[in-house]
Amino acid sequence: MSSREQRKQAARAARLEALAAATPGLNHSELVRDASAPAAGNTLKQGTDAFDTAGFSGTPSFLVGKTGGPLQPLNWSSLTPGQFTGKINQLLA
Repeated sequence: MSSREQRKQAARAARLEALAAATPGLNHSELVRDASAPAAGNTLKQGTDAFDTAGFSGTPSFLVGKTGGPLQPLNWSSLTPGQFTGKINQLLA
């Protein structure tokens, strides 16, 4: 691992430590254990792949669709209820 990658990993660990310390009731040792588990990496990769496949370029980003059906990106210009209800109502009709 390069020194740059080691620094990034250390910075990531420090952010995780700070988050854990600031979150009441969070079990730090479980967080660290679970974050380094293979399943966590697999889940993160699936999410990243879905983000890329949907053509998203930033967050927050949303996919909407009927349960079990295909999902499609929800395009919005402001985070207001009206930006979401129209599309959701179309799906429920």
